[in-house]
This record gives sequence, C-alpha cells and structure tokens, in this order.
Amino acid sequence: MSKNQVFINLTNKANTLNQDAMNELHNEYLNETDLRQDFNTELINFYKDNTNKPYSLYYYGKIHLFGLGVEKDIKKAIELLCQSRDLGCSQALIELAYLNRVGLYNQETYDSLLQKACQMKNSNAFYCLGWDAKEQGDTDTFLKNMEIARELKNSNAIHQIGQYYHDNSKYNLAKNYYREAISMDNAHSYLNFGVMYREGEEFKKNNEKAMKLFEKAGVLGNIKAFVCLGSIYQDEGDDEKAKECYKKAIQEDDPLAYYNLGLIYLEEDKRKKAIQMFLNGARQGHFNSIIKLNKLGIDPETNDDELDDVIEARNQFHNMFKNFGAYDGEW
Repeated sequence: MSKNQVFINLTNKANTLNQDAMNELHNEYLNETDLRQDFNTELINFYKDNTNKPYSLYYYGKIHLFGLGVEKDIKKAIELLCQSRDLGCSQALIELAYLNRVGLYNQETYDSLLQKACQMKNSNAFYCLGWDAKEQGDTDTFLKNMEIARELKNSNAIHQIGQYYHDNSKYNLAKNYYREAISMDNAHSYLNFGVMYREGEEFKKNNEKAMKLFEKAGVLGNIKAFVCLGSIYQDEGDDEKAKECYKKAIQEDDPLAYYNLGLIYLEEDKRKKAIQMFLNGARQGHFNSIIKLNKLGIDPETNDDELDDVIEARNQFHNMFKNFGAYDGEW
C-alpha cells in the first residue's frame, strides 16, 4: 500500500473521530512521516473534496500552511485550521498553538490551545507540555506528560522517556522504552538502540546488531542513522560503503556527513571535493569542518565560485614552502 493510501485510510477513519485512528495520526504528525506523502493532484483533491470533515480539513489547511503542492497561503491555512478545530480536530489546536508561538495566530494563547487539546486526549499536546517542562528543567512534569502521551500510543513520547534514562546512564530502563517505541516503528529509538549496541551500553559491543538497527532507522527516515552506518564502515576500512551512506545523509545537509565524507576525499587526494564537503559542513556551523578548513589554509567563508582560484593559490603557497621545516600545514 502506498504512503498516500495509508494516510487517506487513516484520515477517513479519523474523520469519524475514531480515537485509535486519531491517536495513530497524531503519532505520524509528530514523526512528520505525513510530510512524505506524494502531494500530487489526486492527493490534494482528496483533502480538498472532504473539507466538511475534521481531519481532511486539517490537512488541507496544512497543505496551504507549508505550500505542499499548492501556493503557500498562511491566512487561508489559519482559516482552514480554525474550521477544522470547530469540527472536532484536536490536532488543529496543536498547529494553531505552534502558529501562536511564532506570532501568526493570536486569537487564543499557546497554553489555552494546548490545554483544550489535552482535554480532547491529543497525545501531541501532552508531548508539547512535556517538552516545555524539560526545557525548563522540570523533570517530574516532563515525565508525567510523556507518560500520558505514552498511554495514548505516542511513540515519540516513549522514545523521549527512553532518551531521558539513556542520558542518565540508566540503560536497563532506556532499552525497555526503546523496545516499546521500536514496536511502533519509531526511527529515533531504532537509532538509539543501535547506539547502545555500538557503544556497549547494557549490551556487549556488537557492530553487526548496531548496523541492522541503523539500517532500519534509515529506512524509516532517520538521516543520522546513515551517518552512524557510514562511520562504522569507515572504521572498518570500507570507504566505498561509507561514502554511499554519507551521500544519503548530505541530501538532508547533515553536517557530520559532510565532514566525514570530506575526510575520505582528503585521504583519496581529491582535495577539491574534500574542501567542498568541509565548506558545506562549515555552512551548517560544524566546528570540526571549520577547524579542518583553517588547517588547510582555506577561509570557511569561501564561496563555490571562488573555490578553484583559492585552491590554485593554496597549491602555489604549498609548493613554495613545503620544504621549510617550520611549515606545518596539512595540504
């Protein structure tokens, strides 16, 4: 079944205000797996033709909010989201709360919108309250709200609880929550469970098991998983497979993938490709990419049009000073 059809079926069920279908959709919305739909004419028309129903109307609003296959129109999006809210879509309240946070919707407050969504048992509302509490350093409130979201089958909330215990070295608890989230195909928990095997946390180090978990996380859309996979291949000396992984990650501008791929190109004496990777990483604020460029004598602010001239000048400098004992450049 195509991704589009999965969401169409779920949306049709949620339009009847079926709690299980709504819970599943809320989970997908937080995962942003809904954004992987193919926003073709058929899909857009499905949402458009069902705008008298709460969840179809919500998504028709979201399409306009992000410009997914249609021209972006925030004013229209807000109107559609408000209509969806009035028809009983609790997720519309979440979206309006986000818009309130960025100053685009001021008819209701952020807190009041989330509280209304909580009353309607929207797991994402409890997740948001939990996340807000975490940022404020309130661990008890964080865990309390994530546990409520967990009861509403929110895999990201389950993952966050696992992450909390993982960060605090309570690996036995962490693995239990990760396993629960993995049973719901949570990509982040697949990744972190793989990290536990790679690092030997609660388990004996096992790269083979770690790689299988990273591969599954990657299939589910976690870009960091490709970086983890690539790092293992690189450590094992399989640079070709490592490059394949990093190239998948740089499609999403992952800075570490740029850096690691640059290191491989540098070892292969492909300086221009290597520097281009480091420059891309530096543009993402990646510290090690900036340091590497400085060691190579390349200004991190160099733009693509200047690159050939900069490399030529660097070659000339290198050839002039390479026999001097004080010269310690990496060129």
